[in-house]
Amino acid sequence: MLFNSHQQDREPLSASLSSYELQYKDKPELLAAKMIEVLVAAGFSQEVVEGHVKSLFPVAEVDEYVGMRTLSLANFSFQPASLWRGQPANHTIRKLSRSMIVSGFRPDSVISSRTLRFGGVPFSLSLGDGSARAIAAMLVWRLIEERISDLSASDDRDQHLVLSLSGVSVNFERHGSGSVTETFIAQASRQNQAAAVLPVSTVQWLNVIRDFLGEPLGQSFKGTSQIQQVLETIVE
Repeated sequence: MLFNSHQQDREPLSASLSSYELQYKDKPELLAAKMIEVLVAAGFSQEVVEGHVKSLFPVAEVDEYVGMRTLSLANFSFQPASLWRGQPANHTIRKLSRSMIVSGFRPDSVISSRTLRFGGVPFSLSLGDGSARAIAAMLVWRLIEERISDLSASDDRDQHLVLSLSGVSVNFERHGSGSVTETFIAQASRQNQAAAVLPVSTVQWLNVIRDFLGEPLGQSFKGTSQIQQVLETIVE
């Protein structure tokens, strides 16, 4: 059993999305109908939902598209070839999924596309930056589809969750000539720059909060009792 547990943890969580993709790739009408069913179950009107879902799946275009657009995550492929950084760690996906279940998909959380032309069929775009968030959001959407009977049309939280996951902000950005190589280099460079920025530490956060509230921490920032007092003040 221990061996099986380890094997399951090593299996990428995105693998289940690959089978989901194969199931719906040639059935865009069925995919859209499923999305409409979820949104209606959450309390949205059929008429409004149909227009919303139609806008999330663009028709095929010859010209490249550059800019921001709200699209369904089902426009992205979740096959290994689409994941330019490889398979994200399972613990990262789980952490992101839990956060999305609680608060939905943030509107300022942007997913990048490495494909600049719409294929007119689902799962035709390649993921760029934000692939882990896209996988986590799609897994949550699948979970909602499987438990659609648990949705409440009168629950604002259900409506917020479903609506935020149905369409996300997608950035189509051209790098250089638009070649695959230049896109890879640009994304790798951006990731390295982001990784070089150290996160704000707990003490730094407390220092900012102290200055904002005017609450003293004492002579030492490491004083546990003083830190606890500030935290209690914030909670109150």
